[in-house]
Amino acid sequence: MSISRALFTLTLLTGLAGACNPVAMPYMHTPEADVVCHRYAGAIAKVRAERRYLDPEDKNFALFNLTLGVAGLEAGRLEDARDGFTRATSVMDFTTGRGRGLASLALMENVKYFKGGLHEQQLAYLLQGVAFDGLGDAESALVSYRRALDVDASSGVAELSRDDALAWYLVARGFQRSGDDDNAALAMAQAVAAAPWCGACNLERAARDNLVVLVGLGEPLARVWGPSSAVDAYIPRSSPVQRCEVRVDGVSVGTCALVFDALEQIAGRDATTRHVVQAIKGGTVAASQPWLDRALNGRFTKLGLGQIGLADLRAVPVFPQGIGLVTAAVPPGAHRVEVVAFDAAGRPLPDAGVSFSERVPADRAAVRYVRLAPHRRDAARGYGCGTPNRFDYPIDDARFQAEYVKFKP
Repeated sequence: MSISRALFTLTLLTGLAGACNPVAMPYMHTPEADVVCHRYAGAIAKVRAERRYLDPEDKNFALFNLTLGVAGLEAGRLEDARDGFTRATSVMDFTTGRGRGLASLALMENVKYFKGGLHEQQLAYLLQGVAFDGLGDAESALVSYRRALDVDASSGVAELSRDDALAWYLVARGFQRSGDDDNAALAMAQAVAAAPWCGACNLERAARDNLVVLVGLGEPLARVWGPSSAVDAYIPRSSPVQRCEVRVDGVSVGTCALVFDALEQIAGRDATTRHVVQAIKGGTVAASQPWLDRALNGRFTKLGLGQIGLADLRAVPVFPQGIGLVTAAVPPGAHRVEVVAFDAAGRPLPDAGVSFSERVPADRAAVRYVRLAPHRRDAARGYGCGTPNRFDYPIDDARFQAEYVKFKP
């Protein structure tokens, strides 16, 4: 197997990483996920074998090992990840043109969501931060991320490109893991602001890190930063709801938009996509059908809107009986969250099927909570209730009660 083929294989498999990490995705124990993980392990073995023939001075050595580090980390193979990252960083000089070039190449191989607006030195520091993150060295990662932010006009760029949502997410993740919540919030705000309305370059990963708190399929709906509990609300299609407001401890933190209004704006541009969207709305397509994921991904990609599909819809629950919204996140210490619905005239709709109020358990502040009224639980069959990567298998009532409903009215 050639080096280029090995890198290409791992690059493709990196895109499936979310389904392979048993730590990040504890519910993904399906036969399909097991197959992916076995393929990942096989690819790692091939890379390790191929790497033996590389000299550390070879320009592919660092790239090869960085790829191995990413693959091992995402597959839950921490020894492989540490091996890859350690070897890569040992030969990469991030202050030289050669080192920056390698960093840029490695990032572009492994992360397909950059728009190309970053200076190569920023790319280098970001990659260095990712490597340190992978090694569990949060302090060094923070230094690297800060250096990426500090690249100034003397190197040709005044600040990190505002167009690179994923780059800002990496910076935010570094700050968050290092305990710098203020800078994490600022960086995450940039990530969300720069994100395409499709949901921001797989920002479900950020949601796993409890940073993204309110991102819908369209525009960001509100911003409440810090480790949080997410609360989902669901609006029936038959409801007269025109908008909803999210309140945390009585303070408004933002408004909600109807998801399908945004979805239909692009669905109308493509007949097949429009058909798929209408099928979802009409309840004629089970959300767990894999062809739906492929259809949405393929169509939206052709429209130039990025890789949009169930990866983004996972954060936007879609039930045959209603429209789902990720509506709020509750910071630690908050006591109550409310979602208040309004009609077209601005009148509150207490019986619209969306308004509710819940106490927030203080000891579970980093967990995503889902609440469904009893008559909505049947609608949740086959759907993962807003948590990433749960479209993959149907759920029964017992599992739903045990795993998804974390607290009840």
